[in-house]
Amino acid sequence: MNLLETIKVTDGHFQNLEAHLERMNKSCRELFGLKSSFILNDMNIPISMRKGVVKCRIVYNTSIAEISYSAYHPKKVNSLRMVSCDDIDYHLKYADRSIFDRLLELRDGCDDILIVKNGFITDTSYSNVAFSDGKSLYVPRTFLLNGCKRRWLIETGLAREVSITPADICSFEKVHLINAMLEPGEITLYSDKVFF
Repeated sequence: MNLLETIKVTDGHFQNLEAHLERMNKSCRELFGLKSSFILNDMNIPISMRKGVVKCRIVYNTSIAEISYSAYHPKKVNSLRMVSCDDIDYHLKYADRSIFDRLLELRDGCDDILIVKNGFITDTSYSNVAFSDGKSLYVPRTFLLNGCKRRWLIETGLAREVSITPADICSFEKVHLINAMLEPGEITLYSDKVFF
């Protein structure tokens, strides 16, 4: 079974590399029972990919199977459709994303989905989320994948974990999509663009 890691590269430098390598090593230990020690450094980045924002995509299992680099352009997300799925498990970042493909079929004209599990808000099909009330940032205590950006926001005190139900969304002003490639504010929607 293959796993996936996505790392942001800015002007030839990996961002938050230590957290990504830690997640890769932990995932390998949990899934395969092996202690792996993946090593990457800025010298691995092709010269042609050392300007601007680049997405590094790593497919791995007990060793790295594939590394690819591509220029990064965030997709436009102007609306989210809430969909329920109580049996989804994505606590490891599996390369097989077929469950998300199936859930995306339920988006009913919206750009992406916001997954509800056991009555609580989790993630979109490709990102964690952070909610803002005009003053502070809040991330759902429930999540599918404990993303590196999500953890960093909590560890630095920039966001607080809270339980968020679908009914709570209207009490927030905005929802931000966050992941290794996206900072809060890069893809932001008003809460009235999240549909049941």
